[in-house]
Formats: sequence, C-alpha cells, structure tokens
Amino acid sequence: MSDVKQIKLAGRQVGLKGLEEIFSNLAPQYSPEREAELAREILARAKKANYIPDSAAQEYSRALMDEFKRGLGLEVKSREIEGLQIQVLGPGCAGCHQLVQNVYDALAAAGKTGSVELITDALEIAAARVQGQPALIINGQVMAVGTSPNQAQIERMLSDLDQA
Repeated sequence: MSDVKQIKLAGRQVGLKGLEEIFSNLAPQYSPEREAELAREILARAKKANYIPDSAAQEYSRALMDEFKRGLGLEVKSREIEGLQIQVLGPGCAGCHQLVQNVYDALAAAGKTGSVELITDALEIAAARVQGQPALIINGQVMAVGTSPNQAQIERMLSDLDQA
C-alpha cells in the first residue's frame, strides 16, 4: 500500500490511493488562475481509484487541492476545525488504536466534538517533544505520556479543560 497517501479531511486522516501520481502529472499545469479547474480534475482522477461519496465531493476537493498546493511548496490557508484538537502519538500499535477509541468514546460520552488524529510519523512525534509513547495531546497540551488513559480518565481530562 505504498501508493496510499494520507490527507486531512474535516480534521481526520483519510488514506487515498494514487495521489502522488495525480499530483505529479498535474503539477506542471498549476497556476493560481487554474486552481478551480485543477481541483475538479484532481477530484475526478482521485474518484477513479477511491470511493468518494458525492455528498462529500466538495470537502474532498478542497482537501485534495490543499494537499496538492502543499506538495508544490505553496502556502495553504489553515481551516478552523470546530471543537477540540486531539492527537494520539505512537507507533500505531494496538495500544495506540485503543487510546484513539477511548478518546472517541470519551468525546461521545461528554457530548463534545473535535478532531482526533493518530500520528505515527517519527518526525512528527519528535517535533511534539514528548518523551514516551503513546502520548495524548489535547488542544496542544500534553495530557498523558507513556500511558494509555481509559475512557473515564479522558472524560476527566476533558472536564478539567472546561474548568480551566
């Protein structure tokens, strides 16, 4: 699955096949005036190898164009994501995936919204400057390192954030 590229879509990581080839083929055609046309073409090509529901096509198109522009070294305007920004950092083991599930369960139980991202890239983990894994970061604040909090513990963390 080396041809799968992860992109951020509504605050979540989504894997899509064939993007590197699509991006490299269309890169020479980029100009700011052609962005709308290229966005449609990128989406059309991505749909050939991936399931992209029509109801989410506009959101995919925006995310794909952002990723395309990043690959060209162009500045991309950040999009605000509603709710909490939660990151789980780790090697991608079963414990990391369980922590992600615990986070989703805690968010649901607390009636909160936000993005949950599992970060497995060693360079991104190093950039976060945590000294153990798995690590849980909520809104930029390191909440747990080297341990996997259960749902109840994460709910308390979310509640404590409301108090602060």
